[in-house]
Amino acid sequence: MTDTLNFSPLVGQDELLSQLDVVKAWQGVALRNRSVGAWRGLWADLVEAVPGLCHRSEFSSPLVDALPNVSVGQYVGSFPPVWASDGTALPAELDQSAASETAMEAHMATLFVGSMRLAGIPVHVRPYFESKSDSLQELSPTWLSARVREWDGRPLRDFAQHVVELLLHRANRLSLRKARFDASQGNVKIPTRIFFRDDLVFKDSNEGGGNVSLRWAPLVHILSGIDLTIRDENEHWQITDRGAEALGE
Repeated sequence: MTDTLNFSPLVGQDELLSQLDVVKAWQGVALRNRSVGAWRGLWADLVEAVPGLCHRSEFSSPLVDALPNVSVGQYVGSFPPVWASDGTALPAELDQSAASETAMEAHMATLFVGSMRLAGIPVHVRPYFESKSDSLQELSPTWLSARVREWDGRPLRDFAQHVVELLLHRANRLSLRKARFDASQGNVKIPTRIFFRDDLVFKDSNEGGGNVSLRWAPLVHILSGIDLTIRDENEHWQITDRGAEALGE
């Protein structure tokens, strides 16, 4: 469904969908979710590749080895267009993932495509793809776009190693932020699957990856805000007349 929402020109041609502002919002959210899922998938694959224990310098090897020996600019420059002239998103994430030889390369390609979408993104889609405050955050499309410009003529594999080192620092920083003292045990609990000691990295379990899911409860609440669903007197969700019309019933 998200592929149709993002990439099908029929969405813009449909009389009902073309009039709903929420469609543009969902397009932005769904496109950004691809980048979020790629970061999660990349980190999960990196953690899974750790054979229990490894040197810090070896943690990035699975990703580095999966990428071609070209510059960042050459790699990104080989990607297909991301927007059509009428503002319809082109399936560059799907095309580039299909052209990738490994899952790790597909994750990196998806991230690069996400950063490329900033140029030419429709004005009504942009706030939902990346807000102004979000653009200042590490790992955002704007952040990655700036790094691509900085590394344009430098080796892609060196860039990958740089990104992985950043992810390691980030994981350590976030886990320490969530650390809590357990008075009953008399120790500090750090919620992480990856641990650091000197220059060694070791894990106690794998990370979950993939896209962030949307549960039914928040979805039907969102749909109720645009009069597509309604809660009846028995606290059951029902499709409204407008919702039935949108479904073609």
